[in-house]
Amino acid sequence: MPELPKRQQKRRAGAIDEDALRPLFDTLRAVRLELAKDEHIPPFVIFSDATLWDMAALKPDSLDAMSQIKGVGSFKLHKYGRQFVGAIQSYIDNH
Repeated sequence: MPELPKRQQKRRAGAIDEDALRPLFDTLRAVRLELAKDEHIPPFVIFSDATLWDMAALKPDSLDAMSQIKGVGSFKLHKYGRQFVGAIQSYIDNH
């Protein structure tokens, strides 16, 4: 299968420092858990842990930036993107 042009590829964070990213990752997990409880679905259905780690590492500051993360498709972007971008921005503002 031919490789997608760079602009069409989803981003995946490279090697990450889990200790440094743990507080933001835990914040994103809490957001995911609340959404999952509200929808009566397992948290992993919203986003996988791998996707949350990528969000924590890449810190998208817009829906467009969020859309570039592997595991964030159009449906989930529109359904959950604002909550996660907001949580990331709030975390950054407070740390």
